[in-house]
Amino acid sequence: MDWKAKPTVFAFERAKDVAAFANHLGGTLLIGACEEHGRVKAYVGMRPEEAGAVRDDYSKAVAKRCMPRPMIDFDEYDDPGDPAKRIVAINVQPSLNLVGVEV
Repeated sequence: MDWKAKPTVFAFERAKDVAAFANHLGGTLLIGACEEHGRVKAYVGMRPEEAGAVRDDYSKAVAKRCMPRPMIDFDEYDDPGDPAKRIVAINVQPSLNLVGVEV
C-alpha cells in the first residue's frame, strides 16, 4: 500500500510506482489519502473530474513507459469527510516478468 495526498506530477514517477508494485507482490496506490505510521491519517480527496484525470494519467504513464505493461485497475471511493470528493485506488497485479520503466 502506498498513500499519496496528491497525484504524482511526472509520468516517469507514476510508471515507476506501478512497476515497483508489479515487480514485487502487487499492491495498491491510494491517491487522496495521507498516511502516518503505515495507516491512513487523513483523506484529502479530489473532485470527480480530478479523479478521472488521475486514472487517465496513470493509464497513459503505464502504457507509454512500462514494458511489459503490468495489469492495473481502478476503484473510486467517496471521501469519508466529504462525499462530493473522491479517493482513487490504483490496484497493481504482480507481474511474472520484470517490468522496466522507460526514462
